[in-house]
Amino acid sequence: AELKPYVLELDGDRKVNLSGRIDRIDVFRDTDTNYIRIIDYKSFGKTLTLKDIYYGLQLQLLVYLNVLLANSERILKGKTLPGAVLYLKLDKPLIEATSAMTDGELQDEIMKELKLKGLILMDAKIIRGMDKDMAGVSLVIPAKVSKGEVSLTENQDMAVTPEQFDILRDYVSRAVKDTCLRLLQGDSS
Repeated sequence: AELKPYVLELDGDRKVNLSGRIDRIDVFRDTDTNYIRIIDYKSFGKTLTLKDIYYGLQLQLLVYLNVLLANSERILKGKTLPGAVLYLKLDKPLIEATSAMTDGELQDEIMKELKLKGLILMDAKIIRGMDKDMAGVSLVIPAKVSKGEVSLTENQDMAVTPEQFDILRDYVSRAVKDTCLRLLQGDSS
């Protein structure tokens, strides 16, 4: 489905329409709520960090999330919430293999290199929905479930609550708005 641009009101009559191309959107439906996962394909290893979001260096995935949520009532039935925003490295991973490794062990090492990286909603049901074959540690996302408890296997600060997702989305909207205002005033830095 084609999404309408996300409109940011700057000041007075000025507005900015944000649009782009989202590489992949997955929807996990739980009762009457949709949880969306946005995946951006990269040809090089890229990670999403809170520090880079704060300094305005990585806003793309959260802008995509805002665009999708602004359009969600038109394309999905029911309430729609963020589930994850992730990067996927599209590359042939280089694995240091030994002759003693089995095909299964080699495949696990390849999957570790291709694991998605980014912000994930900390909810066991949602994480299991992102990796239905998960038995303990996920080979798809940087998470594990043990005794019903969810945790990330790397970058613990990338595990967020729904409220934290909202705070980050609002922060990114303000950062993009501020950038647009500076550009309109001739500030190219």
